[in-house]
Amino acid sequence: RRPPSTIEDIISQAEEEAVATESASPAVEQQPEAAADEEAEAGDETQTTAADDAAPEDDCADRIGDILSARRIGFNSARADIDNRSREQLREIAALLADCPGVRLEVTGHTDSSGNTSRNRQLSGYRADAVRAFLISVGAPANRISARGVGSSEPIASNATPAGREQNRRIEMEVIGEN
Repeated sequence: RRPPSTIEDIISQAEEEAVATESASPAVEQQPEAAADEEAEAGDETQTTAADDAAPEDDCADRIGDILSARRIGFNSARADIDNRSREQLREIAALLADCPGVRLEVTGHTDSSGNTSRNRQLSGYRADAVRAFLISVGAPANRISARGVGSSEPIASNATPAGREQNRRIEMEVIGEN
């Protein structure tokens, strides 16, 4: 097995991808129908904002949960390389963190129990660090994101079956409160 990518490699790749995405997105002119739709949506946003003021941490936690429930953060096998489909989710989470200034995020990497316990703890840490580094590289505030790897010490399913091991290989993100 090849060792996981370095955090610097992950950040560099994310920065290159962000530049490529920005330059590939053509400017789109607003059509009258779209402007009306945006005005209607703006009215909805003002209603949501009033609710957001009540408990911003709870709302941010719910929104992060919604983003993560759409799809798990994925990695190449035995590597800390974030798969391309997961990068869009992480961009959404980074943008959300920018909108939630009083919120901190804890990223926790988990593995199944297959293989060496020490290696699993190390790999889970590399993956959590990779997620943190990617979030920072796309604009999330570094001082409000922590990362840790726990290996296979916190399973959510049995490691006796392939389906259980699949569930245990995961990244969890938790809003842990205000700064």
